[in-house]
Amino acid sequence: MLASLQALIQKDRNLAARIGERVTEIIKRAPDGAAGSLRDDLLSLKVELDHLTKSFKV
Repeated sequence: MLASLQALIQKDRNLAARIGERVTEIIKRAPDGAAGSLRDDLLSLKVELDHLTKSFKV
């Protein structure tokens, strides 16, 4: 049971990390100023994802 829970947590951690990496890539490609609001939203999402992955314990 514990091993299954640990596997699920690790899977979620990996997924959140991959999403965070993709968000970072989108932020890098977004032009400064032209999509400011979208860029700010993505940066906020990235911070939340980073916080989420740090809280996972295996």
